[in-house]
Amino acid sequence: MVLEGNLQPIAGLFEGSNSPRVFAHRGLSSDFPENTLSAFRAAANHAGVKGIELDVQLTRDGIPVVFHDECLVRLGRAGTGIRDLEFVELSRIDAGSWFDPDFSDERIPSLEQTLAVSPGSVFLVELKSCPADARTGRGRDLVHRVIALLEKTGNSNRCVILCFDSELLLLVKELQLEVHCMLNVCKPPGNGSGDWVESIRGFEAVDISICHLNPAVVQTLHDAGLLVLTYTCNTADDIRKACDCHVDGIITDFPDRVLGHLT
Repeated sequence: MVLEGNLQPIAGLFEGSNSPRVFAHRGLSSDFPENTLSAFRAAANHAGVKGIELDVQLTRDGIPVVFHDECLVRLGRAGTGIRDLEFVELSRIDAGSWFDPDFSDERIPSLEQTLAVSPGSVFLVELKSCPADARTGRGRDLVHRVIALLEKTGNSNRCVILCFDSELLLLVKELQLEVHCMLNVCKPPGNGSGDWVESIRGFEAVDISICHLNPAVVQTLHDAGLLVLTYTCNTADDIRKACDCHVDGIITDFPDRVLGHLT
């Protein structure tokens, strides 16, 4: 499968090999605290890793920052969410000691900081949105701010936007048609029924949980011209399953395990 379009380096990312491309989940999160600059630097310098997956949400003052969880429980701030604090407040919080005290200097990075620290990397940027965001408009605000940032910094050509909310991906396309979009799904509706596939043809790819991946749905999506990635493949069984299903990309916390299987 080839991801068509005139954007580089994304356009050629899946060309020239029959093996799935390997993406580092939240950076090199097996060895570094996830979604931190150290994890992203390590992933960017890791031979065989073709791209980096990360999570983005908005601070109270509307800054796109890279963090997965809705609340800061792991960072010792139970009951406090990213949306409750301004970026300057977040930048004071230790984002690494939960993983290892040696990473106590790590902070929650902004998306802009992350893109700057790995200027040659392809990023899979997942928009984190909860159901309440649809009512408040916060999810749409996130889309607008991320797209504006990518345009301002000239990074639209190396970012694929991911989301579980197809409406937000449609907004991405409305704002910037050339930005590539990937729909995240846990379990494809109707095991990849024709109606569902038809409804997502405006996107370039689908990212399916390894738990619900099967060869038939991958073939259906390939036949529709869509790329298929899978998350999060960490065990030998998961990696074998992903390869047997002939996916185009594998998102993993352990790139060396996947690369070892592919060689």
